[in-house]
Amino acid sequence: MEEPLEMERSPQLRKHACRVMGALNTVVENLHDPEKVSSVLALVGKAHALKHKVEPVYFKILSGVILEVIAEEFADDFPAETQRAWAKLRSLIYSHVTAAYKEVGWVQQVPNATTLEPGESQGHVHMCAHARAHPGSAEASLSRTPARAVTSGLTPEAGFPVLE
Repeated sequence: MEEPLEMERSPQLRKHACRVMGALNTVVENLHDPEKVSSVLALVGKAHALKHKVEPVYFKILSGVILEVIAEEFADDFPAETQRAWAKLRSLIYSHVTAAYKEVGWVQQVPNATTLEPGESQGHVHMCAHARAHPGSAEASLSRTPARAVTSGLTPEAGFPVLE
């Protein structure tokens, strides 16, 4: 699955995009509950480490792509302070997911997972890795409908607990 239109029409990709956005929304809705956030992200991390064999760096890449899409789609509702709040959430997610990988004894599967070939974007690298991990799907376009619910729930005023 290489063509954007083919990816956009993929039921597998749409299903996975909804799961990704659903998990993200769960994290945002539960920022007041560090144990719930930790539990959700541990489940996601462990599943992707053990079952799907996805390098943890791709969580950082995908979260960056999600933020780019939100920033483009909702530019008027995404000022610098909200962008900083999302960057903080992105770091929180990545730290919890990588902790789950360490907990299960993850060993890197792809050498130099962060090295990009000339002409490749991080999003493209993630799409390729995700296609290998989830046959029949690839990461490309995310459903933009759930994004508004997520962006409205995360503001600097919402607070961000330190989860250890």
